Amino acid sequence: MKKRYFIPFHPLVLSIYPILALIAFNLGEFPLSDGLRPLLISFIGSVILWLLLWGILGDWGKAALIDTMLLVFFYSYGHIYLLIKQVNLGDFIIGRHRYLFPILCLLLLLGIFWVIRTKRDIRQTNSVLNWVAIILMIYPLYQITTFSVRVSSNDSQFDDTDNISVSDDLSEYQKPDIYYIILDAYTRQDTLASMYGFDNSEFIQELTELGFYVAECSQSNYPETYLSLATALNLEYEDTSWNLSEITNIGRINALLTNNRFRRFLTDQGYITVAFESGAWWSEFSDADIYLNFRDAPETLVGNLSSINVISDFEIQLLDTTLVTFLEDIEILAGNVAVDNVRYQNKRARILFTLDQLKYVHNFPGPKFVFAHIISPHRPFIFGPNGEELIPEGEVRDSEEYAKGYIDQVIFINKRMLEVLKSIINGSDIPPIIIVQGDHGPATGYGATDEQRATIVNAYYLPEGGEKILYPNVSPVNTFRIILNLYFDASFELLEDVHYYSIEIDDPSDYPIIPNIGPVCGE
Repeated sequence: MKKRYFIPFHPLVLSIYPILALIAFNLGEFPLSDGLRPLLISFIGSVILWLLLWGILGDWGKAALIDTMLLVFFYSYGHIYLLIKQVNLGDFIIGRHRYLFPILCLLLLLGIFWVIRTKRDIRQTNSVLNWVAIILMIYPLYQITTFSVRVSSNDSQFDDTDNISVSDDLSEYQKPDIYYIILDAYTRQDTLASMYGFDNSEFIQELTELGFYVAECSQSNYPETYLSLATALNLEYEDTSWNLSEITNIGRINALLTNNRFRRFLTDQGYITVAFESGAWWSEFSDADIYLNFRDAPETLVGNLSSINVISDFEIQLLDTTLVTFLEDIEILAGNVAVDNVRYQNKRARILFTLDQLKYVHNFPGPKFVFAHIISPHRPFIFGPNGEELIPEGEVRDSEEYAKGYIDQVIFINKRMLEVLKSIINGSDIPPIIIVQGDHGPATGYGATDEQRATIVNAYYLPEGGEKILYPNVSPVNTFRIILNLYFDASFELLEDVHYYSIEIDDPSDYPIIPNIGPVCGE
């Protein structure tokens, strides 16, 4: 009986599965387009490898099996290493490349030797692997497809039916630069004291002496960054017209942030936008008139590719999970820097670049709206209290480790922000407007309650007596309403300052209100 024609296609599918799985796991963290290049490279590489092995062995079934073995070895190595990296047997650390690499190499070679020497019909093995490959692809493809559909369906802009009405006669007041600086996860002074026993009064006092009004009872309006920023910049709470309750609305979020009401108004008033790369692509104003991004990656193989924009953050994360991590143990990387440390060093370089360049943005001519989203003191904890370079070893393990890392970064950010703010104020010809604001407080997974996560630092530098109209519990939703009223003669009513708990709740009308805690905040 004639054998049915059979194609062992599993290596082609498995060449793209690890990349699609990583994309699905990180939906919203990177643009989907960042995955296209590694998908093509991996697929084409697998095809070439299969053809070479077929030419050598003269059997495309055996070639397919060996191709799949090599793919599994390459893409699983980093995962296995990270899984056992912290595993000890007494004083013996199992998770070392010097042990893992030869063991996995031996298993790979034994598998290849068996495939080459076997006389058995391997069609059944290839058939099983085909089905395994198909089943593995179902979940990431479903996740990515659902994500893409939701992004597409929410891609329209915010319907700005409430045009901002201002006075036509603003000539007597020269337009000030406006700085909106977000310190991600930076909480309030009373929360720092109650949670971590940390006294932040010296920093608050120095801000006050510079002329800032610090709202001692301020809350964010939502526990997520994207909702907090969208609410502040669009001067409205989330409602059904721009429901962002699911992270799959990431394209909608980016549209609401980059084309927000406040920025559109300032553009009409002759302002340019100056923005910094944040590392969270959905919060980046990459279409700004002046867009500043770091190009200072560490001196490593991967770092050099990253510094000239040849390799993306997604591709760095992908390499962290592959055999490339083995390079750190054999010291191929220049400067003896590990591949899986590059993304942390990129984060450091990005934050340091923003803190350095913020001091000189005032030199750009004309009125400016400056937006800087600095992802600190939010983890990963990559700065010591004096800016020392730290390389995290995996995720934060417990609340004690989180507390130390968080406070160290608060101390570091305090020092650098004071330098930045003094430089902006002293270097500006026209007194600037400056808002330094947290988007939410510390992580609830490490001891913070929902009430504590709601508390934020919120400091305003409003020249010409602006501090007189501020109040202790002012929140982001009213930030630019106040500024427009004061400096542009708008007539916004202030909204109630509340924090809505929006996590895992689809309908904004169902969000419960989180009370404002603290010894002087009335709850």
